[in-house]
Amino acid sequence: MSVERLGVAELHHALAARELSSVELTKHLLARITAHHELGAFLHVDAQGALVAAAQADARRAQGDASPLLGIPMAHKDVFVTANAPTTAG
Repeated sequence: MSVERLGVAELHHALAARELSSVELTKHLLARITAHHELGAFLHVDAQGALVAAAQADARRAQGDASPLLGIPMAHKDVFVTANAPTTAG
């Protein structure tokens, strides 16, 4: 399944239908971040943390949790203070 043009709702449906796992989606997006590093869009990427969270989301989905955003990776501006990640307000 190509996720290039899927929106959040479509990704939710693909995850719910098990056409895609959160780990697969996260790996795909991490690869895109790496491939386009020169854009400088991300100051910090916690790839290991993202993959752990994706695996946990997949496990929760397997147990029947169908929360709409469960397993959908997200990025946020670094003006939010987060544990174990730099906050530079960059």
